[in-house]
Amino acid sequence: MSPSLLCVGLVLLSAVPASADAGRPVSGPLTSEAVDTYVHGYLASAPLPGAAVAVTRGTEVVRTAGYGTDSRGEPMTADTPMGVASVSKSFTALAVMQLVEDGEVALDDPVVEHLPEFTTADPRSDDITVRQLLTHTSGMADSTFDEKAAPVSADLAGAVARSADAGLAAAPGAEEHYHNPNYQVAARLVEVVSGRPFAEFLDERTFTPLGMDGTVTVDSAERVFAAGVARGHIVALGRAVPIVEPESYLNGSSGMVTTAADMARWLIAQNNGGAGANGARACRRRASTPRTRRSTRTGWARARLWAGTPGKHRRARRWSRTAASSSPTRPTRRCCPRAGTGSR
Repeated sequence: MSPSLLCVGLVLLSAVPASADAGRPVSGPLTSEAVDTYVHGYLASAPLPGAAVAVTRGTEVVRTAGYGTDSRGEPMTADTPMGVASVSKSFTALAVMQLVEDGEVALDDPVVEHLPEFTTADPRSDDITVRQLLTHTSGMADSTFDEKAAPVSADLAGAVARSADAGLAAAPGAEEHYHNPNYQVAARLVEVVSGRPFAEFLDERTFTPLGMDGTVTVDSAERVFAAGVARGHIVALGRAVPIVEPESYLNGSSGMVTTAADMARWLIAQNNGGAGANGARACRRRASTPRTRRSTRTGWARARLWAGTPGKHRRARRWSRTAASSSPTRPTRRCCPRAGTGSR
Protein backbone atom coordinates (compact mmCIF):
# COMPACT_ATOMS: atom_id res chain seq x y z
CA MET A 1 0.00 0.00 0.00
CA SER A 2 1.29 3.46 -0.83
CA PRO A 3 2.32 5.59 2.12
CA SER A 4 0.39 8.68 3.11
CA LEU A 5 2.23 11.85 3.99
CA LEU A 6 1.07 14.97 5.73
CA CYS A 7 3.47 17.85 6.24
CA VAL A 8 2.29 21.10 7.80
CA GLY A 9 4.69 24.05 7.78
CA LEU A 10 4.44 27.15 9.92
CA VAL A 11 4.57 29.61 7.04
CA LEU A 12 3.29 29.92 3.50
CA LEU A 13 6.69 29.04 2.13
CA SER A 14 5.95 25.41 2.92
CA ALA A 15 4.12 25.42 -0.41
CA VAL A 16 7.26 26.44 -2.32
CA PRO A 17 9.36 23.53 -3.65
CA ALA A 18 12.88 23.35 -2.34
CA SER A 19 15.85 22.30 -4.43
CA ALA A 20 15.56 19.48 -6.93
CA ASP A 21 17.40 17.12 -4.57
CA ALA A 22 15.13 17.91 -1.63
CA GLY A 23 12.06 17.53 -3.83
CA ARG A 24 12.98 14.04 -5.05
CA PRO A 25 11.59 10.96 -3.29
CA VAL A 26 14.14 9.30 -1.04
CA SER A 27 15.13 5.94 -2.49
CA GLY A 28 15.18 2.80 -0.42
CA PRO A 29 12.87 1.49 2.32
CA LEU A 30 10.40 3.89 3.89
CA THR A 31 11.73 4.23 7.42
CA SER A 32 11.64 6.91 10.06
CA GLU A 33 15.31 7.58 9.29
CA ALA A 34 14.51 8.10 5.60
CA VAL A 35 11.73 10.53 6.53
CA ASP A 36 14.09 12.45 8.82
CA THR A 37 16.72 12.67 6.08
CA TYR A 38 14.21 14.01 3.59
CA VAL A 39 12.65 16.58 5.92
CA HIS A 40 15.98 17.84 7.25
CA GLY A 41 17.15 18.27 3.66
CA TYR A 42 14.00 20.15 2.78
CA LEU A 43 14.21 22.49 5.74
CA ALA A 44 17.86 23.18 5.01
CA SER A 45 17.03 24.32 1.48
CA ALA A 46 13.81 26.21 2.19
CA PRO A 47 13.33 29.20 4.51
CA LEU A 48 11.14 27.31 6.95
CA PRO A 49 11.58 27.61 10.72
CA GLY A 50 9.93 24.27 11.34
CA ALA A 51 7.46 21.63 10.25
CA ALA A 52 5.35 18.80 11.63
CA VAL A 53 5.18 15.58 9.62
CA ALA A 54 3.03 12.46 9.68
CA VAL A 55 3.76 9.45 7.47
CA THR A 56 1.61 6.32 7.54
CA ARG A 57 1.48 3.05 5.61
CA GLY A 58 -1.69 1.03 5.85
CA THR A 59 -2.63 0.97 9.51
CA GLU A 60 0.90 1.66 10.73
CA VAL A 61 2.55 4.95 11.60
CA VAL A 62 5.94 5.19 9.91
CA ARG A 63 6.88 8.51 11.47
CA THR A 64 5.34 11.44 13.31
CA ALA A 65 7.74 14.16 14.33
CA GLY A 66 8.42 17.84 14.61
CA TYR A 67 11.44 19.56 13.14
CA GLY A 68 12.90 22.97 13.87
CA THR A 69 11.03 25.52 15.95
CA ASP A 70 7.77 27.41 15.99
CA SER A 71 7.56 31.20 15.83
CA ARG A 72 8.18 31.43 19.58
CA GLY A 73 11.41 29.49 19.25
CA GLU A 74 9.92 26.42 20.92
CA PRO A 75 10.90 23.02 19.46
CA MET A 76 8.32 21.52 17.14
CA THR A 77 7.04 18.07 18.12
CA ALA A 78 4.46 15.59 16.86
CA ASP A 79 2.10 17.06 19.46
CA THR A 80 2.56 20.74 18.58
CA PRO A 81 -0.92 22.18 17.85
CA MET A 82 -1.25 23.74 14.43
CA GLY A 83 -4.04 25.17 12.35
CA VAL A 84 -4.52 23.11 9.19
CA ALA A 85 -6.58 25.60 7.16
CA SER A 86 -8.68 23.97 4.45
CA VAL A 87 -7.76 20.44 5.49
CA SER A 88 -10.56 21.21 7.98
CA LYS A 89 -13.04 20.76 5.14
CA SER A 90 -12.35 17.03 5.02
CA PHE A 91 -13.68 16.70 8.57
CA THR A 92 -16.80 18.68 7.71
CA ALA A 93 -17.37 16.49 4.67
CA LEU A 94 -17.06 13.39 6.84
CA ALA A 95 -19.60 14.78 9.29
CA VAL A 96 -22.06 15.23 6.43
CA MET A 97 -21.36 11.71 5.16
CA GLN A 98 -21.97 10.32 8.64
CA LEU A 99 -25.46 11.85 8.47
CA VAL A 100 -25.88 10.32 5.02
CA GLU A 101 -24.96 6.91 6.43
CA ASP A 102 -27.44 7.46 9.26
CA GLY A 103 -30.19 8.08 6.70
CA GLU A 104 -30.74 11.62 7.96
CA VAL A 105 -29.56 13.34 4.78
CA ALA A 106 -29.14 12.42 1.10
CA LEU A 107 -26.42 14.01 -0.99
CA ASP A 108 -28.88 15.14 -3.64
CA ASP A 109 -31.34 16.66 -1.18
CA PRO A 110 -31.83 20.42 -1.55
CA VAL A 111 -30.00 22.13 1.30
CA VAL A 112 -33.11 24.13 2.22
CA GLU A 113 -34.94 20.87 2.91
CA HIS A 114 -32.75 20.45 6.00
CA LEU A 115 -31.67 24.04 6.55
CA PRO A 116 -34.60 26.39 5.82
CA GLU A 117 -32.59 29.38 7.08
CA PHE A 118 -30.20 29.09 4.13
CA THR A 119 -30.90 31.61 1.39
CA THR A 120 -29.17 33.99 -1.00
CA ALA A 121 -30.34 36.91 -3.12
CA ASP A 122 -30.69 34.49 -6.05
CA PRO A 123 -33.81 32.27 -5.95
CA ARG A 124 -31.83 29.49 -7.64
CA SER A 125 -30.17 28.85 -4.30
CA ASP A 126 -33.27 26.84 -3.35
CA ASP A 127 -31.97 24.21 -5.78
CA ILE A 128 -28.50 23.90 -4.25
CA THR A 129 -27.92 20.33 -3.06
CA VAL A 130 -25.82 18.96 -0.24
CA ARG A 131 -23.50 17.37 -2.80
CA GLN A 132 -22.96 20.73 -4.50
CA LEU A 133 -21.86 22.31 -1.23
CA LEU A 134 -19.24 19.62 -0.77
CA THR A 135 -17.95 19.84 -4.36
CA HIS A 136 -17.96 23.66 -4.53
CA THR A 137 -20.48 23.58 -7.37
CA SER A 138 -23.29 25.41 -5.53
CA GLY A 139 -22.85 28.55 -7.63
CA MET A 140 -21.73 30.55 -4.59
CA ALA A 141 -18.39 32.23 -5.19
CA ASP A 142 -15.89 34.75 -3.89
CA SER A 143 -16.81 36.99 -6.82
CA THR A 144 -20.35 37.45 -5.50
CA PHE A 145 -19.61 37.26 -1.77
CA ASP A 146 -16.30 38.41 -0.32
CA GLU A 147 -16.22 36.46 2.92
CA LYS A 148 -13.22 38.30 4.34
CA ALA A 149 -14.90 41.68 3.87
CA ALA A 150 -18.15 40.54 5.49
CA PRO A 151 -18.98 41.17 9.16
CA VAL A 152 -17.47 38.60 11.49
CA SER A 153 -19.95 35.99 12.72
CA ALA A 154 -20.25 34.65 16.24
CA ASP A 155 -21.41 31.20 15.18
CA LEU A 156 -22.35 29.02 12.21
CA ALA A 157 -25.89 30.39 12.10
CA GLY A 158 -24.47 33.86 11.66
CA ALA A 159 -22.01 32.64 9.04
CA VAL A 160 -24.88 31.22 6.98
CA ALA A 161 -26.93 34.39 7.37
CA ARG A 162 -24.13 36.45 5.80
CA SER A 163 -24.91 34.95 2.38
CA ALA A 164 -28.51 36.17 2.38
CA ASP A 165 -27.74 39.25 0.28
CA ALA A 166 -25.22 37.57 -2.02
CA GLY A 167 -25.89 36.40 -5.54
CA LEU A 168 -24.76 33.27 -7.36
CA ALA A 169 -21.96 33.27 -9.92
CA ALA A 170 -23.54 30.36 -11.79
CA ALA A 171 -26.52 28.03 -11.69
CA PRO A 172 -26.20 25.29 -9.06
CA GLY A 173 -24.21 22.40 -10.50
CA ALA A 174 -22.99 24.33 -13.56
CA GLU A 175 -19.54 25.48 -12.46
CA GLU A 176 -17.01 24.96 -9.71
CA HIS A 177 -16.03 27.95 -7.58
CA TYR A 178 -13.91 27.24 -4.52
CA HIS A 179 -15.70 29.12 -1.74
CA ASN A 180 -15.28 28.69 2.02
CA PRO A 181 -18.94 29.45 2.90
CA ASN A 182 -19.97 26.22 1.14
CA TYR A 183 -18.46 24.35 4.05
CA GLN A 184 -19.78 26.75 6.66
CA VAL A 185 -23.28 26.03 5.35
CA ALA A 186 -22.49 22.31 5.40
CA ALA A 187 -21.32 22.53 9.01
CA ARG A 188 -24.46 24.41 10.00
CA LEU A 189 -26.52 21.70 8.29
CA VAL A 190 -24.76 19.15 10.51
CA GLU A 191 -25.71 21.17 13.58
CA VAL A 192 -29.37 21.50 12.63
CA VAL A 193 -29.88 17.91 11.50
CA SER A 194 -28.01 16.37 14.44
CA GLY A 195 -29.33 18.81 17.02
CA ARG A 196 -25.83 19.27 18.44
CA PRO A 197 -23.13 21.94 18.16
CA PHE A 198 -20.78 21.20 15.28
CA ALA A 199 -17.72 20.87 17.53
CA GLU A 200 -19.57 18.43 19.78
CA PHE A 201 -20.67 16.32 16.80
CA LEU A 202 -17.10 16.10 15.49
CA ASP A 203 -15.75 15.20 18.90
CA GLU A 204 -18.30 12.44 19.46
CA ARG A 205 -18.33 10.94 15.97
CA THR A 206 -14.75 11.41 14.79
CA PHE A 207 -12.15 12.74 17.23
CA THR A 208 -12.97 10.48 20.19
CA PRO A 209 -13.41 7.22 18.21
CA LEU A 210 -10.15 7.73 16.32
CA GLY A 211 -8.25 8.80 19.44
CA MET A 212 -7.61 12.33 18.15
CA ASP A 213 -7.33 13.82 21.63
CA GLY A 214 -5.31 16.85 20.52
CA THR A 215 -7.79 18.05 17.89
CA VAL A 216 -10.45 20.76 18.20
CA THR A 217 -12.40 22.97 15.84
CA VAL A 218 -12.67 26.69 16.56
CA ASP A 219 -14.65 29.65 15.25
CA SER A 220 -12.23 32.59 15.41
CA ALA A 221 -8.55 33.40 14.95
CA GLU A 222 -8.21 34.30 18.63
CA ARG A 223 -9.53 30.90 19.66
CA VAL A 224 -6.94 29.32 17.38
CA PHE A 225 -4.27 30.96 19.53
CA ALA A 226 -6.15 30.06 22.71
CA ALA A 227 -5.84 26.43 21.60
CA GLY A 228 -2.06 26.78 21.83
CA VAL A 229 -1.11 27.60 18.25
CA ALA A 230 1.85 29.96 17.91
CA ARG A 231 1.34 33.03 15.75
CA GLY A 232 2.98 32.69 12.37
CA HIS A 233 5.50 35.05 10.83
CA ILE A 234 6.46 36.13 7.35
CA VAL A 235 9.77 37.55 6.17
CA ALA A 236 9.47 41.13 4.98
CA LEU A 237 12.49 43.25 4.12
CA GLY A 238 14.69 40.64 5.73
CA ARG A 239 12.89 40.64 9.07
CA ALA A 240 10.32 38.32 10.63
CA VAL A 241 6.99 40.09 10.98
CA PRO A 242 3.99 38.63 12.87
CA ILE A 243 1.08 37.71 10.64
CA VAL A 244 -2.11 39.69 11.20
CA GLU A 245 -4.78 37.02 11.23
CA PRO A 246 -7.95 37.77 9.23
CA GLU A 247 -11.09 38.43 11.22
CA SER A 248 -13.09 35.88 9.28
CA TYR A 249 -15.23 32.98 10.42
CA LEU A 250 -13.34 29.69 10.57
CA ASN A 251 -15.55 26.82 11.72
CA GLY A 252 -16.53 24.29 9.07
CA SER A 253 -14.15 25.59 6.42
CA SER A 254 -10.78 26.18 8.08
CA GLY A 255 -11.05 26.09 11.86
CA MET A 256 -9.33 22.82 12.71
CA VAL A 257 -6.45 22.81 15.18
CA THR A 258 -4.65 19.49 15.34
CA THR A 259 -1.27 17.77 15.64
CA ALA A 260 0.88 15.58 13.42
CA ALA A 261 0.20 12.65 15.75
CA ASP A 262 -3.56 13.09 15.37
CA MET A 263 -3.31 13.58 11.62
CA ALA A 264 -1.55 10.21 11.40
CA ARG A 265 -4.65 8.70 13.00
CA TRP A 266 -6.81 10.55 10.45
CA LEU A 267 -4.69 9.30 7.53
CA ILE A 268 -4.99 5.72 8.73
CA ALA A 269 -8.79 6.00 8.89
CA GLN A 270 -8.84 7.48 5.38
CA ASN A 271 -6.85 4.52 4.03
CA ASN A 272 -8.59 1.87 6.11
CA GLY A 273 -12.24 2.11 5.16
CA GLY A 274 -13.03 4.63 7.88
CA ALA A 275 -11.53 2.56 10.70
CA GLY A 276 -8.72 3.77 12.90
CA ALA A 277 -5.72 1.71 13.95
CA ASN A 278 -7.58 1.10 17.21
CA GLY A 279 -10.42 -0.60 15.28
CA ALA A 280 -12.96 2.14 15.98
CA ARG A 281 -14.90 3.43 12.98
CA ALA A 282 -15.58 7.02 11.98
CA CYS A 283 -17.69 5.80 9.07
CA ARG A 284 -18.82 2.55 7.50
CA ARG A 285 -16.86 0.97 4.68
CA ARG A 286 -19.47 1.74 2.03
CA ALA A 287 -18.71 5.43 2.47
CA SER A 288 -15.06 4.85 1.61
CA THR A 289 -15.35 2.69 -1.50
CA PRO A 290 -12.66 3.53 -4.08
CA ARG A 291 -14.11 5.58 -6.91
CA THR A 292 -12.99 5.97 -10.51
CA ARG A 293 -15.36 8.82 -11.34
CA ARG A 294 -15.33 12.10 -9.51
CA SER A 295 -17.19 15.37 -9.78
CA THR A 296 -13.98 17.36 -10.04
CA ARG A 297 -10.62 16.62 -11.59
CA THR A 298 -7.43 16.99 -9.62
CA GLY A 299 -4.12 17.94 -11.21
CA TRP A 300 -0.95 19.92 -10.81
CA ALA A 301 -1.14 23.61 -11.56
CA ARG A 302 1.20 26.55 -11.36
CA ALA A 303 0.24 29.24 -8.89
CA ARG A 304 1.70 32.54 -7.82
CA LEU A 305 2.07 32.58 -4.06
CA TRP A 306 2.97 35.61 -1.99
CA ALA A 307 6.12 34.47 -0.27
CA GLY A 308 7.43 36.91 2.26
CA THR A 309 8.45 40.11 0.51
CA PRO A 310 5.72 42.67 -0.26
CA GLY A 311 5.01 42.74 -3.98
CA LYS A 312 7.11 39.64 -4.66
CA HIS A 313 5.75 36.26 -5.71
CA ARG A 314 7.30 32.86 -6.18
CA ARG A 315 6.23 30.05 -8.43
CA ALA A 316 4.92 27.01 -6.60
CA ARG A 317 3.18 23.78 -7.35
CA ARG A 318 -0.12 23.11 -5.64
CA TRP A 319 -3.00 20.73 -6.02
CA SER A 320 -5.82 22.37 -7.92
CA ARG A 321 -9.29 21.30 -8.93
CA THR A 322 -10.53 22.14 -12.38
CA ALA A 323 -14.02 22.51 -13.82
CA ALA A 324 -16.67 19.96 -12.92
CA SER A 325 -16.25 16.75 -14.86
CA SER A 326 -17.17 13.11 -14.74
CA SER A 327 -14.07 11.95 -16.62
CA PRO A 328 -12.40 8.82 -15.21
CA THR A 329 -9.49 9.32 -12.85
CA ARG A 330 -7.41 6.92 -10.82
CA PRO A 331 -9.24 5.20 -7.95
CA THR A 332 -9.23 7.00 -4.65
CA ARG A 333 -10.26 5.93 -1.19
CA ARG A 334 -11.66 8.28 1.36
CA CYS A 335 -14.28 8.33 4.06
CA CYS A 336 -16.16 10.96 2.09
CA PRO A 337 -16.00 9.74 -1.51
CA ARG A 338 -17.94 12.53 -3.13
CA ALA A 339 -16.95 15.34 -0.83
CA GLY A 340 -14.25 17.07 -2.85
CA THR A 341 -12.60 19.65 -0.64
CA GLY A 342 -10.38 21.28 -3.20
CA SER A 343 -7.40 23.36 -2.25
CA ARG A 344 -5.92 26.75 -2.62
